[in-house]
Amino acid sequence: MLAVVLVLALGIAGGVATTLVADLPQASADLPAPATAAPWVSETEQAVPDVTVPVDQSTLLLATTARGGGPANTLTLFSSGGDETPESVLFIPPGTLTEVPGVGLQTMASALQFGGAPLLQSSVEGALGIGIDQVAVVGPEELAAFFDRSGGLTVDVDQQLIKRRANGSARVRFEAGSQPMDGAKLADYWTFTEVDGEDLALFVRQQDLMETLLEALAFDEALRGRMLADGAPALGLTTESGWTEALFSALASAAEAGRLEFDITPVEPFGGVDGRGNPTFLLAEEELETFVATYLAPSVPESAKNGPVRVQVLNGVGTPGLAEAVDQALRGGGFRVVQTENANSFDYAETRILVYDERESTLERADRVRELLGTGSIQVSRQPQSMVDMSIVVGSDFAGGDETSPEQRSGRPE
Repeated sequence: MLAVVLVLALGIAGGVATTLVADLPQASADLPAPATAAPWVSETEQAVPDVTVPVDQSTLLLATTARGGGPANTLTLFSSGGDETPESVLFIPPGTLTEVPGVGLQTMASALQFGGAPLLQSSVEGALGIGIDQVAVVGPEELAAFFDRSGGLTVDVDQQLIKRRANGSARVRFEAGSQPMDGAKLADYWTFTEVDGEDLALFVRQQDLMETLLEALAFDEALRGRMLADGAPALGLTTESGWTEALFSALASAAEAGRLEFDITPVEPFGGVDGRGNPTFLLAEEELETFVATYLAPSVPESAKNGPVRVQVLNGVGTPGLAEAVDQALRGGGFRVVQTENANSFDYAETRILVYDERESTLERADRVRELLGTGSIQVSRQPQSMVDMSIVVGSDFAGGDETSPEQRSGRPE
């Protein structure tokens, strides 16, 4: 089954003027084929010391790439704070399929390649129905620099690890047993797979490494200062340095107290492979709902707790990047872009917000979309829909083709 959990909301606004339409673009029952990427529009013995834990849940998505960039080869979500949930380290299989705004059904790994950190963040947030505070995208050198600040760690490798290539060659990369590793070796261990495509197997090694690091951080104040006091610039975060130190210190305290949870985002095999030859997965809908409630409930936007609002975006102008721009405008408002396609023509001057029933709640959330976009006419279509709750045909008014101001565009009809 195509399972993408959509935890979204109903926007609340005033009355709405509507037009009844009968022949407008219809959502396809099948997901569109992957499109050409459009450019992103925006971008124990010793007591554990007290740490400043964020009052609200704090989340950091760490994505690693190969040298020179490209798709993500690992995705890890760190979470701390919030009274409802435990501190956690959650692994997301990079081969998980989701709707990448402006691109279509693609793996989360490829979202990074198509649109950098902003598109990756949007894709993961939409798939899980949460908000993410910070995203760190690092290559081997940056990841090694971060781990190197630890002064090296001793990691217990449970078995000999051999890298095997398609041509039949093989090389021992890690011997079995307890062994010291410097930053470069730790970075290699974090991303290592014996055979290309072992998205799930590498998480065991990541857990081993993170448990070792957090144990060291819990009991060594000097180490915490050395690694985190300046915000760990190798991670390239945009938040204050204290946020990074508080996050990892909270994770370390939870690990020492036996409260830290490690888990994998629930997925099921899709049966295919991505462009790197790695297996692809679908999110397991029923399990994902419990997963998010268990670990990430405080990160679900308040406006997104009443039910799913699935949005289709149709490009009615032909300008690249419009789906991403719409997704950015709707972010945080309780809407989830689940399909992006071209409209039946590129001649739309006015943005149309299409709904499929005339219930007051439906019209109210359509009005909320118009407010967020700053333009658009709300129209009711007679065509029944099962895949989406609302369609947006993007016109040149949103794309910048008219002369009206945002204030004029967002004005409600008399």
